[in-house]
Amino acid sequence: MTILASHEARMRFGIHLPQVGLEVTPSMLMSSAALAEDLGFSDVWVSDHVVVPSGSTYPVAGHLDPIVSLTLAATTTARVGLGTSVLVLPYRNPIIVAKQLATLDLASHGRLILGVGTGWLRAEFEALSVPFGRRGALLDGALAVLSACWGPQPIEFQAAAVRLSGVRVEPTPGRSIPIWIGGTSSRALTRAALHDGWHGTFLSPSETDQLVRQLNSLTSRPLAISMRIPWDGSLPVAKALALLSEYSAVGVNHIVFSPHNAADGGRGHVEVNEEIWSQAAERLAQLMRKFHQRQGLGASPGPLVDIGPDVSPSLRFGDHGDHMEEG
Repeated sequence: MTILASHEARMRFGIHLPQVGLEVTPSMLMSSAALAEDLGFSDVWVSDHVVVPSGSTYPVAGHLDPIVSLTLAATTTARVGLGTSVLVLPYRNPIIVAKQLATLDLASHGRLILGVGTGWLRAEFEALSVPFGRRGALLDGALAVLSACWGPQPIEFQAAAVRLSGVRVEPTPGRSIPIWIGGTSSRALTRAALHDGWHGTFLSPSETDQLVRQLNSLTSRPLAISMRIPWDGSLPVAKALALLSEYSAVGVNHIVFSPHNAADGGRGHVEVNEEIWSQAAERLAQLMRKFHQRQGLGASPGPLVDIGPDVSPSLRFGDHGDHMEEG
C-alpha cells in the first residue's frame, strides 16, 4: 500500500472557524470552536493575512491573528486539533514564532497542527518589507529555526541569517508538533515529503490526484493529506458524499470545510456571521456522519494531531490563490 491510499482508512474532518471579516469577534470565534468540538469535528482551522489591499474581494479584510485565534479556541475546547491554513512564516521572526507556538501547544495539551506556506500576495509582502522573490528560501530557513528552537537546549544553530549559540528558547513543546506544508509547486511537495503532511486549498479531486502522485514518488512515509474545500449549501447530499469519496479515492485523508456565503460566487470566502456559520457547521456534521456511516465506520474519529434534514453542501472550485504559489 502506498502512504497515501487513505481510502482504506478513516477520513477525518475539520472546519474553518469564523475568523475572517469585519463582523467577526473573538467571542464568536471561541463559541464556534466549542460548537465544532461538540459536533464531533476532528479539528478547527484559521487562516493568515496580516495586510489586505483596500477594496480586495479575495482575500477580504479583517483576519483575526491566527496564533491568538487558536489560543482563544484552546480555552473553550478540550479535544479538537488546532490548525493553521496556513501560517505564512516568511512574514515573521521565526524565533518569536517558535516561542509562541510552543506556548500554544503546551497550553492546549499538544493539539496544534502547524500548516505553513510561503504566502502569495505580493502587496502583503511589500507592506511588510519582506522580499517576495525570497519567500521560498525564507520559509525553508524559518522551518530550520523552528526545529532548532524546539530541540535540545542550549541551542547551537547557524544559518545565513540566524546564529544561535549557547542560548535557550523555552518553553519547548515537549513533543514533535506536526507540520503540514501548503502549496502546489515541486518545491512545496518536496517540503511536505520531509515533514508530516501536505495541506491543499480549493483543488478538485482530479487536480489533487496529480499532486498526490508526485508526493508518492517522493516518500514512503505516512503523511497527512489534507484539502480545504468551500461550502455554501447548494449541492445535494448525494453529490456531496460522492465528491468526498472522490477525494478519499485519490489519497486525501483529511478535509477542512470552509463555510462561506453563496453570494461570493464560490470563491470560498470564510466571511460569515455567527448564525450562518453555526447552521453550516451543524449541517456539515450531518454530512460527516453520513459519510462515515456509508463507509461503515460509525462515529467521527477524534482529533488528527498525532499523525436529519438533508445536507446541502456546495463544493466549488476556481482560481484560488491562497498559498498556492511558491518562491
